[in-house]
Amino acid sequence: MEPVVNQPGTGKFAFRQGAIYGAGIGVVGVICSLLDTFTKLGFFSIIGWLVWLVGLCAVGFLVARQTGRVSAATIAGLAAGLVGGIIGLIWGIISLYTVGAANIQDSINRAAAQTHQSAAALQSATIAAFIIGLIIALAVQIGLGAGIGALAGLVGRSQARPAAAPAGVPTDTPYNQ
Repeated sequence: MEPVVNQPGTGKFAFRQGAIYGAGIGVVGVICSLLDTFTKLGFFSIIGWLVWLVGLCAVGFLVARQTGRVSAATIAGLAAGLVGGIIGLIWGIISLYTVGAANIQDSINRAAAQTHQSAAALQSATIAAFIIGLIIALAVQIGLGAGIGALAGLVGRSQARPAAAPAGVPTDTPYNQ
C-alpha cells in the first residue's frame, strides 16, 4: 500500500468509492427485497440491512485508511448513502406500481367500502404517503451514511500509514535543538 498523501483529489476519490459501494449496497438491497417479497420469509430484509451497515462501515474504513482523513470517509459514507438510497427510491416506486399494486388496490377497495370514501382519493393519498416515506428514507440513508462513514473513518484513520516526508525537506527545524 502506498503511503498516505493529502492530495487535492481526495474528495473525488472518496465520492467515487462511496458511489461504487452505494451502488453495490443498493443492488443487494433490491435483490433482498425481491427475495423477501417472493418468499415471504422476512429473513432477507435483515440480510439487506446488515449488508447496508457493513458496506457503509467498510467504505468509511477503507477510504480513511487510504487517505488518512475522516472527512474523506464522511464523504464516502454520504455518497454511499445517496447512491444506495436513490436506487432504493427507484425500486420502491417500481415495486409500488408492479409488485405491490394488486395488494395495495385490494386494501384501498376494502378501506373505501368501510369508510365510505372514494377509492380514487384513498389511492392518491396512499401513493403520496408512500412517495413521501421513500423521500424521508432517502434523507435518513444519506445522514446515516455520513455518520457511519465518519465513525468507521475514525478507526480507518488509525490504521493509515503516515505520509513520508518529501525528499530534500528537513524533518527537524532549528528551533527544536
